[in-house]
Amino acid sequence: MFDDVRSRRLFPPTASGAEMTRTDVALRLSELTDLDLAKLPDDAVSQVLQMIGELNPSSSCYESNVETILSLGAVIWTFPPHMDRVASGV
Repeated sequence: MFDDVRSRRLFPPTASGAEMTRTDVALRLSELTDLDLAKLPDDAVSQVLQMIGELNPSSSCYESNVETILSLGAVIWTFPPHMDRVASGV
């Protein structure tokens, strides 16, 4: 998705080496948007499909993981009307 330099800049490890916090995630989302790296809705739907396809259906947490991915994907459908301009590149 990103070259190594960009990945290190956008997704650096936290200072403590711990998992990302809510603030870390919000900052990264904002940075992706500012750098025009957010996915278009069609691409996001394809990514949701790919992520679900990579899950192991025999896993005990399969249904929970699918539900989580789909609930995140539902954001795609809640974009305000002005987001149509973004999708069309205007």
